[in-house]
Amino acid sequence: MCSDMLEIPLEGDFRLPRVGTEGFRKLMTSGLEYDSKTGFRVKNNANLEQLKANLRSILNDEVEFVFNCFVCGERMSCTGCEYHSTCSIEKCGRCLCSKCMKKGLKEYQDAWRRLLASSGD
Repeated sequence: MCSDMLEIPLEGDFRLPRVGTEGFRKLMTSGLEYDSKTGFRVKNNANLEQLKANLRSILNDEVEFVFNCFVCGERMSCTGCEYHSTCSIEKCGRCLCSKCMKKGLKEYQDAWRRLLASSGD
């Protein structure tokens, strides 16, 4: 993760500098939620490409999403990923860290099975 980029977590709450009324409205329609006590949170169904573009233009800064590996939960970002030139969290939505990638397809399939089983409750 680069230190010269604004890191936006896809899981959990975060704070942003004041963005003004119009900027706030634009961010809410592109996939953020806001709570005055906890701050901002990215919605599960957010269009991450649109959200990233809006954050960049409103904050006038580079933005990098940070998220957890779909299989093991390790904190990661697209920065430094060997597949970043052909893939990104904005496009695929479920990424794996390099350790889990090396474990193979079964680990990924098992993670999907766990997710689907938990959503059926």
